Amino acid sequence: MGDENAELAEMREKMADAGRWLGALIGFSCLIRERLIVPALSCREYADDFNFLHVELAGDAALIELGVRWRAERHTTGIVTGRWNGTGLQDVRQWQEGEPCELAALWREAESYLATMDELPAAQRARRTVQ
Repeated sequence: MGDENAELAEMREKMADAGRWLGALIGFSCLIRERLIVPALSCREYADDFNFLHVELAGDAALIELGVRWRAERHTTGIVTGRWNGTGLQDVRQWQEGEPCELAALWREAESYLATMDELPAAQRARRTVQ
């Protein structure tokens, strides 16, 4: 009985992990579709006084960066990369502070940023890329 319960608990945890990963994948795919594909843009950036979120699509290569900022200084803390297939992300890789991490953790962070951040005007985005 104890072995069965342990197996069931392990199976439930694996299913929960898979659900969190899929939810995050759908979230990031919707972010790209709604913020880049629909308005026909290749790049958008959101920021507040201390954090930023950068979303970019170049051909089929997708890049999402999250991080901290102070004035013109920036430090990327999370990165999600993948291949855009026209409807969603594939071949997704993610890192937080240079180490592989859970996609769901980055999605929670991105989601909280989007709830509070304004989009940077194009002129500010252009200045950032020049520096």
